[in-house]
Amino acid sequence: SGMMSARWVVVVGVVLSVLCAIATSFVLPPALRGPTSPTSPAASQREPLGVLAAGKGFGKAESTPSGNSAKPPSDAILTIPFKDIKIGALKMFISLWVMGQEDWTGNEVQSGVISAVHDATQGSVQISLADGSDASLSVSRSKDGTLQYRLQEALLLHRLLDELEDIMGDASIADDKRVFTLSDPGAIEAVRSTIPARQA
Repeated sequence: SGMMSARWVVVVGVVLSVLCAIATSFVLPPALRGPTSPTSPAASQREPLGVLAAGKGFGKAESTPSGNSAKPPSDAILTIPFKDIKIGALKMFISLWVMGQEDWTGNEVQSGVISAVHDATQGSVQISLADGSDASLSVSRSKDGTLQYRLQEALLLHRLLDELEDIMGDASIADDKRVFTLSDPGAIEAVRSTIPARQA
């Protein structure tokens, strides 16, 4: 029995070492590290993503094909091209981000595609992630709604762009650890200019 106990100690030690190595090699985006000091006026006006309890949570995936990438939608209302993307990590980040948005419910409807449904109006958008030569984040409107929904949709998209800017602007993340890098440094602001302005 003493020999068996020794073997279990060795096995547990190896497992813990592997888990620690994985944890230290993966750098989470700033929104998943808990509240931090705001770096811009916009950051101080939005809720910290470290607190996810405000959201409705994620429903059961409707389908789970293999792989993480989705084909960019042809009817996208905005698209941000990437130079590089760690698609699994970015998908996890966006999934948790949608889960933390009050009055919105998230659901991964297919591989690489996350749906965000506005609870009050039932309008919705789909956030699609693609890798390879099509590496990008695209948002398409899957179900339109009232003028109230369009306002809430615009606010949601501005908050999403805020978080992507925070990731890009976090100097503590090494370039090789970032979940994405932009093809064009001005891509996020260019996309923002196409979204209705949010109220001050």
